Amino acid sequence: MPEDIGPAAGKIRLKITCPVSVVADMEVSSVQIPALLGTRLVIPKQAPFICALNAGQLVAYSDGEEPISYLISKGICEVRRDICAVMAWGIRSDQIDENLYRRLLADAEGLLPLLVSGSARRELQNRVEFYQLVLGIFKK
Repeated sequence: MPEDIGPAAGKIRLKITCPVSVVADMEVSSVQIPALLGTRLVIPKQAPFICALNAGQLVAYSDGEEPISYLISKGICEVRRDICAVMAWGIRSDQIDENLYRRLLADAEGLLPLLVSGSARRELQNRVEFYQLVLGIFKK
């Protein structure tokens, strides 16, 4: 969806972006986000806000359709002018490949001891926590 085009009337543009790609870019009726201070529902004509996100489940709702669930890492959400921009690692819940995430987790955990401090270590730790969250659904 082009950057300069807003959503249709009564809709929200949901854009989930991680450091390496756009995870989702779609129009929805509402979005449930795992905000730091509790779950929050974003609706059209919402007052603008910025909040920190917990790792957890983000759910996109569209009228007459099944909700779409994403697992996301800790991150940031900005809501303004009917756009819900989420900056976090994420994956659609129904597209998870358990073996891939086991390999990604092992690789990331292997790199952690090499990074003593700084933003690169924090980013890698965030990735490790996200991979653990994703793999946690297979233990249930």
